[in-house]
Amino acid sequence: MRRILKKLLLTVFGRAIYEKIQYRYWLKKITSIKNHEPALRLSRRMFQSGDVVLDVGAHFGRYTVPLAQIVGPDGKVFAFEPVDSAYKLLTRIVSQSQLSNVELFNCAMGDGDTAQKMVIPLKDGVEVQSRAALSVGEQSAIDLENNSVQDVECETVDAFVNRAKLTKLSFLKCDVEGAEYLVMKGGQNTLQRFAPVVLLEIESRHTSKFGYTPVEMVQYMKSLGYRVYVVAEGKLSEVSEPSSDCNNYFFVPDGWECSVSDIFL
Repeated sequence: MRRILKKLLLTVFGRAIYEKIQYRYWLKKITSIKNHEPALRLSRRMFQSGDVVLDVGAHFGRYTVPLAQIVGPDGKVFAFEPVDSAYKLLTRIVSQSQLSNVELFNCAMGDGDTAQKMVIPLKDGVEVQSRAALSVGEQSAIDLENNSVQDVECETVDAFVNRAKLTKLSFLKCDVEGAEYLVMKGGQNTLQRFAPVVLLEIESRHTSKFGYTPVEMVQYMKSLGYRVYVVAEGKLSEVSEPSSDCNNYFFVPDGWECSVSDIFL
């Protein structure tokens, strides 16, 4: 229904009016706590002023904006969004929110510093930015009738951290439609050096395109000294392996301490 409405708005009012309506809708959604998903609500309790965050796959800023407000002027949020149309809206929302502690990057993250292609699904002729994925995960030729393709620069987390001269990293959120394993591999040195809390979206329908399973993703993070948690009753509940009824997983390093004493179930 939403996609039909998008197409109607584009057809009747044109792109300029559509983008204005889209901007107002997402600004309200992102800044309203009642619209925050459980993982984000919990994240608000886990971090504090002065923390440093990487938001990989920032989309329109659903995590970027609240986290920037949490870490405050003494903290920093680095947000990465490769899809041009999403990046444009993200930039506008961050600017409207007057967040001087956010730096935005119009690039992808992966396991190498190379140029890649981003495949953006089309539904009724409208881009579905939230389902965009690197083409390296596709096993067949790109269907140009149902997808648009964008050239993007791809960087590793390790390369960025070195280039930005970061001295700490508190949280790494990554939602990249199946390429999460690539991002973690490209950030292995960073994970071992700073041991940030990591939030990953893991779904088999996406990971299969990249040749790995949710179980393999979890095993890899465990090998780096992380324990696996899901959100239950507003707290972190430890699990041994991923399940089909959950897609957001917190990976917490051994010995991690939080200022909120009752964060764990």
